[in-house]
Amino acid sequence: MTKLVTLDFFEGSFENGFSVKVDIKYQDAARSLAGIDGKLPSESEIPKLYSEWQSAYRGLNLRNRLEAFENQVTNVALLEDAENCEKCAKTLSNLLNRWFWSPSFREARDMLIRQTSQEDDVQIWLKSKNPILHRLPWHLWDLFDNSKAEFAWITDSYKLNKTTKTSERNRVLAILGSSKGINIDTDRKMLENLPNAEIKFLVQPSKDDLSDELWKDKWDILFFAGHSFSQSGAGRIYINENESLAINELTSALQNAIKSGLKLAIFNSCDGLGLARSLSELHIPQVIVMREPIPDAVAQRFLEYFLEYFSNGNSLYTSVSYAKGRLEAIEDYFPCASWLPIICQNPAEDSLIWKKTSISIWAKFLATFKKILATFKKILAKFLPMFILGVLAATLIYLISPPIDVTQRISYGEKFLIDNKFVTDDKKVPLRYSLSRDAFNPKDWNGTISRFKNYLYGTDQNITSETPLQKNDPESLIYLNNAIAEQNGNYATIAVSVPAVEDTKYLIDVSQEILRGVAQVQNEVNQGGEKQRINNAYFLKVVIAKDDNAPINKEDKKSDDRIVKAIAKNFVENKNFVGNEKILAVVGHNSTSASLAAADIYKDKLLAISPTSNGGVLDNKNNYYRTVPFVGRDAEV
Repeated sequence: MTKLVTLDFFEGSFENGFSVKVDIKYQDAARSLAGIDGKLPSESEIPKLYSEWQSAYRGLNLRNRLEAFENQVTNVALLEDAENCEKCAKTLSNLLNRWFWSPSFREARDMLIRQTSQEDDVQIWLKSKNPILHRLPWHLWDLFDNSKAEFAWITDSYKLNKTTKTSERNRVLAILGSSKGINIDTDRKMLENLPNAEIKFLVQPSKDDLSDELWKDKWDILFFAGHSFSQSGAGRIYINENESLAINELTSALQNAIKSGLKLAIFNSCDGLGLARSLSELHIPQVIVMREPIPDAVAQRFLEYFLEYFSNGNSLYTSVSYAKGRLEAIEDYFPCASWLPIICQNPAEDSLIWKKTSISIWAKFLATFKKILATFKKILAKFLPMFILGVLAATLIYLISPPIDVTQRISYGEKFLIDNKFVTDDKKVPLRYSLSRDAFNPKDWNGTISRFKNYLYGTDQNITSETPLQKNDPESLIYLNNAIAEQNGNYATIAVSVPAVEDTKYLIDVSQEILRGVAQVQNEVNQGGEKQRINNAYFLKVVIAKDDNAPINKEDKKSDDRIVKAIAKNFVENKNFVGNEKILAVVGHNSTSASLAAADIYKDKLLAISPTSNGGVLDNKNNYYRTVPFVGRDAEV
């Protein structure tokens, strides 16, 4: 059962200390389990350290969903800026935990320890009028080092709403506002995949259109993605490229929506505490906002993780806690990502629970099915065993040899394939991660080329054949030259297939070395212009694939070559992932077993050359060559 902890900072300041009422009870219980008054001493350094962290965080210049200013910098964070932000975050976190361990708060802390455990679902409600307290990273409090614990802010003014019942499905009104410089199409795709949901999208609506939807229909959830910001304690959202509005401009429409059943508002946008304050005055049950400007990639990840958990029937608090925990994995690239989401709660209301498929719908389905079953009982009795055997046979065939989709294993720049953790230059890893998100842009080749040059060389310098190659990341150099080839439009295309198996450092190293050779040649060709033509093309484009090396099964001594064959087939058929371009040749594969698996597919269709295979058996294959000598039993080494 969920336990509810309320911390009421009912008087005080950072200069004079805070008096705190602590109350613990089971959710929905009338009586408390325990309660006590505590005292947190003065700590004037906290506002100062928060301000320093906020300044460092906002100085990262991450691509975010704050108001889109004309000259907004959207590059990824530099390493020294990220390190400064992390240093400020650690200093603030350490001071906060020392503050909570103050002797004057000891009895309250001890009671909290006794009354909560790691196994409990814990909702912690915070109540205060101090704006700095609202922004602090409460989830870092070591007393609640519990994946099932989550914090929310509550207000002094609240009431229970008398609402009308909505439908059996989860009805979502999704506002997709101004998207200048950010990508909110990803948000839309996630919402479209929700189970048992009825979603209405308003794409860059006018104020009148939005107001009409809030008045004329019943909604469970209001969702907004786009640019927003807080100013003088109030929040504004940009509903289209030219129009913004504050919550109080829709007061009547929102009050009607809440009365009609609106339970939750999610603002997957920047600096939303002002929005939360305005909505809390209307007594909306729950709001999820972001404390600070949120990078576009982080907003997408949070929404993905939250919806995944919430739509499976988990509580809203647990779902937010789960999503924040998942965000910690990307904090090397986006510092303090897990700090951003926060819940604001109307304490008189229950949390929204995602509605699963209605039992009555299933009952109707089963009743209809029984009627059909009764009508065709004799026919079913005769053919059902054969049908079941056919289904079982098809399932068995699928399990033994399921179809292989290799599109996620092939890239010409739209995604990275080689595992980042084996790239040894730590300064480049965060930048490379960002590149994998949005650098390769067919609508902006100049921007793509600039971003890859910044990543590889640190400036926008022109690359020449004499420029030293970035030793640690040939994949990025290939994608840079692919963008150069695309920009010029006159190029030939080849493919390279490498054995990059995740978590196998040896094969990652082999893959990097193969790619370095290809990247060097491609760089020389593309910088050579007319002097080095290939098939009358001035430039060279390279498609990369990873084939897992066709490993040998130790039990039956046979190679698992399904992935290699699928990749080879795609190369021959010129699938859409390479833009319907004709591949002229293939560099690969690494092992003899992998090369043999592809050889018959390439026969008379593609020229292939393996830079690493030493198997003499390849010498009998048409159109297949190798660059290393045969090392057999009778070979002279």
